[in-house]
Amino acid sequence: MPMRVMGYDYGSYKKQYDSNAVKYKTAKGLSDDEFISKMKRTKGLSDDEFISKMKRTDKFIPIITIVIYYGEKAWDGAVSLQGMLDIPEEGMGWSGIITGNVGYS
Repeated sequence: MPMRVMGYDYGSYKKQYDSNAVKYKTAKGLSDDEFISKMKRTKGLSDDEFISKMKRTDKFIPIITIVIYYGEKAWDGAVSLQGMLDIPEEGMGWSGIITGNVGYS
């Protein structure tokens, strides 16, 4: 199930990215250099923003996926990515990175 959920989440974020990137796609009839110059001038894009097709101010809508299991038998599969990975005991200190439970300050 975690792999399926990650696929759904990826698909939703990819759809948002593609929809956003359309604003920065190539215009027909211009050479690459003309297009790059025009986009940087008219859209105010930095080199990095131009390459990624996202401005620093572009944001995605968060995707929150909730799975409700209606099966008659108890679910016995993994419910998280961490549950699907074979992590040795000495590597468990890194499990916050795998689960996304990492605090930033």
